[in-house]
Amino acid sequence: MIGDIALVGGEEFRAGCEEIDLEFMKSCGQDPANVLIIPTAAVTGPEKASRDGARHFSALGGITTRLMVLDNDHANMEELAVQVKGSGVIYFTGGSPDHLLASLKGSQLWDSILEERNNGAIIAGSSAGAMVLGGKMRRPGSGGWVDALSAVPGIATLPHHENSDPEQTFLQLATQVNSGITILGIDARTGCLGKSGSWRVVGSGKVINSDRVNCQRVEDETEKYIPKDMMSKSVSMEESRIHDLEKSLIATGICSHQQVADYTHMKRNTAKPHLIKLVQQGLAVEITGINSSGHQQDFLIHKNNLELLHKISEGGHLAQRTTLLSPFDSLFWARGRDVAIFGFDQVLECYKPKNMRKWGYFSLPILHNGNLVGRLDPKLDRVSKT
Repeated sequence: MIGDIALVGGEEFRAGCEEIDLEFMKSCGQDPANVLIIPTAAVTGPEKASRDGARHFSALGGITTRLMVLDNDHANMEELAVQVKGSGVIYFTGGSPDHLLASLKGSQLWDSILEERNNGAIIAGSSAGAMVLGGKMRRPGSGGWVDALSAVPGIATLPHHENSDPEQTFLQLATQVNSGITILGIDARTGCLGKSGSWRVVGSGKVINSDRVNCQRVEDETEKYIPKDMMSKSVSMEESRIHDLEKSLIATGICSHQQVADYTHMKRNTAKPHLIKLVQQGLAVEITGINSSGHQQDFLIHKNNLELLHKISEGGHLAQRTTLLSPFDSLFWARGRDVAIFGFDQVLECYKPKNMRKWGYFSLPILHNGNLVGRLDPKLDRVSKT
């Protein structure tokens, strides 16, 4: 069955987006969902954008991968395009819609994504990522309309619509866009999920639908989809931080206090009292281990992971296979943990000049029987296809 399209109005991966993204993962039919983050549009900070997305979806229970396609050359690299296979949610971050459209149009990557959608994968985009998925796209700055990727023909998306005057915007656009195009004005942290002619709204804001033929506007109220008792529930800052830190600890497995805080972009001094409370509540357990340098080091582990730790320590759950890891695997998200536990310093060098690379453009860590033992930098011979 062909997968849905998810259009988000912006401010992705932030507090308040959990409901939207949980719905995306649920709708893709995978449990847990394989989420692929593609930060092509984030031209000023693709590494941070992809890392934020991966952390966000991981904390929600997804299995996340970051695909660092930065331009059209990358989008036509077969070794990157094949990494789309098996994805349940393919998520384009916000940024520059012009750059994203130019990078994807007619590329091997976009062909692979459409193939996965035919297998049930959801294609999601926020802000610029949502704009390029329609049949038409309004160019920022200079204005004007261009043909987009047409994942949803007949649709044009205006993200961050809470910042505009709906009446003025739609009166202006009614004389500019071609007949037959439906304009969706989507607020930030709000999403439309579905296909042409069948959409549902998820999130904290509104979606305004303007039909070019009769200029009718339809507002879909959030209250129709979220129970009133949930809308009125108040969560304190302390409760929110404790929740985020606990989810971080579950996702990372074993890590230091600083690494738990890093995972949620929280300063250590801010996180410290909340981590103490998690320990006092019995949700987090402090343990002492021997790091790769032979020195004692303090770590944290969530209580739900203790049983697995005991099995491993007793030799009852040892890895017995070899596999290649993505450079963006969640194993490396907690900064410094790879060195402390494995004595392995993972470095991504695709952003470095060629003469400064030590391991290669996109070297893959080798995980063998539970240990990181080396790196492989694969190359494709475009002539022989090997």
